[in-house]
Amino acid sequence: MTRTGANRFPFYLCVVAAVLLALVAGATADATTRIVPLGDSITKGMLHTDDGASHPTYRYWLWQKLRSNGYDVDFVGSWSEPNFPGYSFDQQNEGHGGYTIGGILNGVPDDPSHYLSTWLRSYTPDVALVVLGTNDVLANTAMSTRFSNLNGVVQTLRSKNPKIRIFIAKLPPTGDSYRNTNSGLITFNNQLPGWVSARSTTQSPITVVDLYSGYDGRTDNQAGRYIHPDESGERKIADRFYAAITPYLSKGGTSTPTPTPTPYSFAISGARTLDRPGSYYLTRDIINSDENICIEVTASDVTIDGKGYRIDGLGQADMTAIAVSSGAKRVTIRNVRLTDWAYGVFFRDENHDGRVEGCTIEGASWGGVVLFGSDRITVTGNRVTGTQFGIYVGESTGTTVYNNRFSTPTNAHLYGETASTTWSVTKRAGPNVIGGASIGGNYWGSPDGTGFSETRVDANRDGFIDEPYTVGNGQRDLLPLAASTAPTGTPTPAPTPGPYPAAHAVPGTVEAEDYNVGGFSDTTPANEGGAYRMDAVDIESGGSNYNVGWIRAGEYLEYSVDATAARAFDIGFRVANAGPDKTVTVRVNGAARTLTIPVTGGLQAWQTTTLAGVNLAAGRNLVRVEMGSAASFNFDSMQFVASVATPSPTPTITQTPTATPTASVTPTPNVTPPAGVVAVPPGSDPPTDTDDDGRYDDTNGNGRADFADVVLYFNQMSWIAENEPLEAFDYNGNGRVDFADVTWLFNTL
Repeated sequence: MTRTGANRFPFYLCVVAAVLLALVAGATADATTRIVPLGDSITKGMLHTDDGASHPTYRYWLWQKLRSNGYDVDFVGSWSEPNFPGYSFDQQNEGHGGYTIGGILNGVPDDPSHYLSTWLRSYTPDVALVVLGTNDVLANTAMSTRFSNLNGVVQTLRSKNPKIRIFIAKLPPTGDSYRNTNSGLITFNNQLPGWVSARSTTQSPITVVDLYSGYDGRTDNQAGRYIHPDESGERKIADRFYAAITPYLSKGGTSTPTPTPTPYSFAISGARTLDRPGSYYLTRDIINSDENICIEVTASDVTIDGKGYRIDGLGQADMTAIAVSSGAKRVTIRNVRLTDWAYGVFFRDENHDGRVEGCTIEGASWGGVVLFGSDRITVTGNRVTGTQFGIYVGESTGTTVYNNRFSTPTNAHLYGETASTTWSVTKRAGPNVIGGASIGGNYWGSPDGTGFSETRVDANRDGFIDEPYTVGNGQRDLLPLAASTAPTGTPTPAPTPGPYPAAHAVPGTVEAEDYNVGGFSDTTPANEGGAYRMDAVDIESGGSNYNVGWIRAGEYLEYSVDATAARAFDIGFRVANAGPDKTVTVRVNGAARTLTIPVTGGLQAWQTTTLAGVNLAAGRNLVRVEMGSAASFNFDSMQFVASVATPSPTPTITQTPTATPTASVTPTPNVTPPAGVVAVPPGSDPPTDTDDDGRYDDTNGNGRADFADVVLYFNQMSWIAENEPLEAFDYNGNGRVDFADVTWLFNTL
């Protein structure tokens, strides 16, 4: 309380008091303990979990317990991935899925420039919580290598902060007792205390935290692979770290914890309204929906994960695939394919702090992503084609749009107040939405191939156009993505080979993760497993070494296979499937075969199912594995074994009288369309081949090849891919129906 009277408190005392208050305030701020959670996927977590439920990692439970008990902490790390919606906590971390201890220390082959010492440039931790080594168990890394790399991790942390306090975990068990014993998990845990004792110092102490004792590898891990913690496992890990670190932490002022909505996990199999917070996911395609709004979100704190499934409409006006109703906030929509709607994703008003990522939107007659009156929406990793507007931003501020592929007549339309809209982020390691090495801005394409990203120059070959792209209203994309091919006349340099072979000699085994460079289609923008390769295909440590996982409908993988001679092979596919049976299509040089993936009992319970008598040509062959409507199984490898021909009986030769020769007859050319060619909607006449070259270039069936065929092919590209025989409509012979075929058709007119 201030007293009156100038002589009661001399001026210098006031100054001293002010300085003391400042020092006290500074001491309070400095008491905040910066904690880095450092590890692999047990630390990072996953949005696509093994059991389909929502698991925000031990970090969430530890943060809530620390804050609710008044501890003044700050979680730090180089990123906040994977951003668990509906959970309120400090999500910064240094978890990197699929990384071994050596990967954390030195980087991985596909991303050698990012590793612990580079991540630490952006922060200085006081405490490190280290859970590392599970991927070394899966890879059966030599024990000496594990501890040598762990020593490097400790030294790197101490180089950043010589007084850092380090807590290193004994690893929680997996659900495979054989693996725990024979791949070194138990040995690592037993040797860890002695190793730590020899390296702990007074200045930078190291403490062992036991996550093994009392942890059940089956009941405390997610069903399927039994490697990643479920909620009970996460809570146990959080409790062990809490008990270990709190004696060294300071408490801040009394605060009321931020209430967190209770998360729920719900399956979606048809049109519905989402009226409560939680994580929702599609379990199948929704086809030919006649609902005005197929999925309507009325609650805040909702995540919709399409898991690669498709929501298909009737292409009628004013119909919306996914609509976020007025006032619903913090809504995330990801990994879903939307076809034939007026509006793909529509944030209708006051839908702040939302996110649209990893979606494919095709054939929306009005707009792919529509934002109206909704602030701070992030749109990233999406592919939008066949719509009038790629993205529409109206009366919305703080929008962030980056790493999307737009190919529409009007890629971006701005209306009203759209201040502080950002169209690119600071350049960082990719892969980006078109498979390039770096992430920055967006790919600005056009249905006729004359888009900005398709025609402008990338002289230094860094993956970005050398000039900004003007979006409108004075806004620019500073790092527009460049097309993957060089402009006409400029030679394209050969790609730098990775650790995976460019082709595979057969007979032999082809690992699933060794697909062709760029030979894939994946519905997510990044590697969910974080292992081996850093493009969009989801790879994890498992199977014989690595396996492809998180498989979703519509994805495919391509492999180049070299045979010394033309002959038939039996191909054994090593797969793991928790159920039910799945069906995939295997194409060899375009010829299709169907393969059934049986139930094996789990996502790491491996069986081999064989496709017999597959004909390969001498030399290079292209094998393409199309997932079709199949999803949620793991793929480890293909084994090519020469088929054993069944001996034919020796024919009995019977003498017959010499026949009188007859004049040869020139056969009439076969103009019958291949089986399955049908009229392309909305037409009623089947397509024809106007020049007998096997390509059905008269798409609308009017008897001639003209521009109307180009328009129809473009508008119905998805329908053609799903309903017409590939050999009749894959004009350029790349094994798929895509925009390159539209270009081929246009150029032949």
